Amino acid sequence: MIAPENVLLLGAVGSTAHGLASTESDRDLSGVFAHPTDALFTFDRPNDSVVTHDPDSALHEIEKFLRLALTSNPAALEVLWLDEYDVVTDSGRELIAIRESFLGTDSVRDAYLGYAKAQWKRACSRKSSIEHGNVGLDRRVHKGIRHTIRLLEQAQALLSTGRVAVAVADPHFYLNDLPVLSDDRLHELVRERLETVASMPSVLPDAPDRGAAEHLLRGIRYRFLQSDAPGTAGGR
Repeated sequence: MIAPENVLLLGAVGSTAHGLASTESDRDLSGVFAHPTDALFTFDRPNDSVVTHDPDSALHEIEKFLRLALTSNPAALEVLWLDEYDVVTDSGRELIAIRESFLGTDSVRDAYLGYAKAQWKRACSRKSSIEHGNVGLDRRVHKGIRHTIRLLEQAQALLSTGRVAVAVADPHFYLNDLPVLSDDRLHELVRERLETVASMPSVLPDAPDRGAAEHLLRGIRYRFLQSDAPGTAGGR
């Protein structure tokens, strides 16, 4: 478990943040925490990710989170562009303030194309399983297809504006139009968007600013050097 004072940033992600939640949707949480710095001076370092259920949440320790963000990991970047947060400390605000430092043209293309292709491959595999008599996967197939298209839409917006658009532009398309498209049209749509993301011009810098991330990490490590120091977690 993570002590509340160690949580830097926490907010709702998934369908809630994307504007695609239904009455059956869970409220998934994602965030960032920091270990007390003295806990890192041991042979057995504590876990750098903590996953819990009820509610479903996944939090990464600040060093791991920064490494993910520097590779333009879509899930990590989304956490920094949410409209609102359940928890945001001074350190969390400092992290949000340098969010554009994690963006680079090559890393964004590589990350989003890689995740979209992997998601699409899984969705096609599940669809094939249904066609061969494995029932009960239909909802997961639709979710996987939706996730693929959304990632590619998000990559296009990111490359053209320099900002992560967490909520989809047209929820009706994802919830109503997309599920009834033919297989041929779905493949065509994914192929078109993959090609667009791979070739479109970018307003982003060539590479992320690793120095900004290291500066932030150093400051947080000093701040958490003594776990009982005043102001360790910053103001809420």
